[in-house]
Amino acid sequence: MDNVRIRRSWPAESKNETRVKERNRISKTAIAVIGVVILFGGIGFFVSKYLRSLGLNNDDIISSVSKIYYLPETETPTIATVTDPAKLKSKIFFMNAKSGDKVLIYIKADKVILYRPEENKIINVDRIKTSDIGTPQ
Repeated sequence: MDNVRIRRSWPAESKNETRVKERNRISKTAIAVIGVVILFGGIGFFVSKYLRSLGLNNDDIISSVSKIYYLPETETPTIATVTDPAKLKSKIFFMNAKSGDKVLIYIKADKVILYRPEENKIINVDRIKTSDIGTPQ
């Protein structure tokens, strides 16, 4: 008996059991991938929503400026954004302008306001000059 070894053989998995394990592994992987996609999609949605909320709309700009300067109440201004201050340097009004500054134009009140939202400061205020209206920049 000393020389006799007992060999145990485990029963081989059936093909059905192998398929079930394979499906379970694929299902778990698919669920994990879908979960990651949903997670990153949700993060992207909320980040884009947050970044859009940082941008100022016209009402926010008017409200901010009206807290530090008296604005005409009978008129809604036309608002423009300075994108290339180098092109505007020839105009004295825009001498201190920076990219991102807002220009509030009140035609009836004959007033132009240069406002810097990042600093919440009015940079310049002037009367509208008829020579500046309609001239291409």
